[in-house]
Amino acid sequence: MNNGRQEQDQDQQTLIEGLSLNSIPKNDNKRLLPIPGVFYGGGCCYMACRGLTMSPISDVLVITHGPVGCAYFSWDNSCAQEVGRQGSLFASRSFSTDMTENDVIFGGEQKLALAIEEAVALFQPQTIAICATCPVGLIGDDIDKIAQLAEKKFGITVIPLACEGFKNIPGYKVADQKIVDEIFGSKSRAAEEFSINIVGEFYAGKNKQEIDALFEQIGYHVVSALMGVTTIEELRSGHTAALTILGSDKAIDDVVQSIEEKYGIGWIKVDFTGLSNIISSLRGMADYFGDQALKERTEAAIKDTVKGLAPQILAYQERFVGLTAALFEDCFKSDHFQAMLVDLGVEVILISQDYAKNEVTDEGFLCTFPRQLSKRWEEYVLFNELSPQQENRQSLTFLLSRSQVRAFLELLGPDLCFSGITQQFEYDNKCIKSRTFNSEERGVQYAGVQGFLQFAQDLEMSIFISHWETDVPEWERDTTAGELLC
Repeated sequence: MNNGRQEQDQDQQTLIEGLSLNSIPKNDNKRLLPIPGVFYGGGCCYMACRGLTMSPISDVLVITHGPVGCAYFSWDNSCAQEVGRQGSLFASRSFSTDMTENDVIFGGEQKLALAIEEAVALFQPQTIAICATCPVGLIGDDIDKIAQLAEKKFGITVIPLACEGFKNIPGYKVADQKIVDEIFGSKSRAAEEFSINIVGEFYAGKNKQEIDALFEQIGYHVVSALMGVTTIEELRSGHTAALTILGSDKAIDDVVQSIEEKYGIGWIKVDFTGLSNIISSLRGMADYFGDQALKERTEAAIKDTVKGLAPQILAYQERFVGLTAALFEDCFKSDHFQAMLVDLGVEVILISQDYAKNEVTDEGFLCTFPRQLSKRWEEYVLFNELSPQQENRQSLTFLLSRSQVRAFLELLGPDLCFSGITQQFEYDNKCIKSRTFNSEERGVQYAGVQGFLQFAQDLEMSIFISHWETDVPEWERDTTAGELLC
């Protein structure tokens, strides 16, 4: 029994040490390019404001001032369903002024005022948010004036958000900055030791439950969350936190910087996707506070987290030995998939995160390769003809054409391609397995420890599922010889 327990403890410690050594470079220059006619990225300014930032706030009644379609498609997300289960009568509902052609011609301010009055009468919310859509910006409805009048009339908080869809600014930034400027600091409360604000869409669903339990074990107190499940009352006390942790891949650094400038709250970046990132983030938070007891509780929590997982993870690592992957996921997900793949022992040999031009062409694909692969390429003419656009100790980034990307895929022969929504490369007659790991569309979350295990299971199914061997499509057969073409 003692020998078995010692071996298990040794496996856990070996796993923790190995994960701690994983150094995973991140792409800090992420951007979404507005390419006309191409569905690329996360929707319009309004969608990000209403869906990402306002949906997770359970005690705010959000009115979409615009067409009913905008209201529906921004509301129907996992956050809306989750906050609706917390008991609020209006959190899971969608509210809209249902602007029509008549309102666009003659103005929709009166309709908005009546919508607020009806919402107050039916649901008695303490806070209402108004999200403007494209028609509002075009016809000039004064939502700020309507909000001020409603506050005086009903004695509640009304937040006007100028997030018209055509604006060339992320909607989550519009809402988050508004909350920091006008909601933070509106309620005083005693500051607690090791209190934190969370900025990141990862703080929702099962991820939130897991992270809350982990933080409680270590001794952190979550004051509020931006883009995560929270309440407006919690956000009013956001200025009392001692640290803001930024766990979002969105371009939102300036919001946490404004929190630091206005309230003196320091911030650090964290990532709770992938075990190595979780360990690094927890240690980084403990280092920020510099409390020895906190550091000891952090190390204990890391051991407890890994406890019982070591056999499963080590088994997956053994299963995936020698496998390689190419990532064509969008620029906000690629770092997460890379982190989880590295933790599972899969070598990431290509990452294509973004276009370098503002239109879809056959040129301008930024592809990143691990530097250690360059030794394998020296004999290839293709590699010798290229000069890297960016390079560091770990990676090389090239600007490639579509044909060059295909050539690299043929050269490297990855075992699996993460196709993503913008993947446009045909594999010709090469047998390269491909799958879209878009977890949100399937209601699956990959953050946290349980999310990591879910990803490992999904990855195993994607690579080793039997239909790759048994169900060969007709177009990959040589119909004359009855043999496979690849």
